[in-house]
Amino acid sequence: MIPARNDGEFLKIVLTAISDQTVIPNEVVIVDSSIDDDIQKLVIDYEDLFPIVYHREKKAFPGKARNIGVSMANSHWIAFLDSKTVPKEDWLERYLHLIKAYHADAIFGVTWFEAKSSFQKTLRAATYGKIGHHTVPGTLIKKKVFIDSGGFMEHVRMGEDIEWRERLVKDGFNIH
Repeated sequence: MIPARNDGEFLKIVLTAISDQTVIPNEVVIVDSSIDDDIQKLVIDYEDLFPIVYHREKKAFPGKARNIGVSMANSHWIAFLDSKTVPKEDWLERYLHLIKAYHADAIFGVTWFEAKSSFQKTLRAATYGKIGHHTVPGTLIKKKVFIDSGGFMEHVRMGEDIEWRERLVKDGFNIH
């Protein structure tokens, strides 16, 4: 499940990385709230590589877009990415192994933030540093657990991901 907004060039890199996975997903759900149709046009280039469920939503913060995407997904497991989060080639394979090994309800994603400009490097040093952090992008979760959690807050621009992860842990789901 990928929420997208005006990120066509980045999404192209992510979709290519998905096509290079050692385990290809059953489907990729994209909820697009862009102001143009660039992403909709881009999706056509990848439809032969894996099934894509595309939905256009006029205005959606990431939490709302993710909730919509999960409701449209046909699978029992949901994997979250963002339009600028590039997964490692064996991401799904490793996470499926972890799900089985720990009988987990979910495996949280871990993201390392890349910095190229001096401003980005300063910002990264002041926030996340060079170590990985738990994030929604990269997370693999049972669809039923996601639904039982109540999903993401929909009317906030940021922080909905942290609140949701904390709620999952507090509610006692088996998270790794």
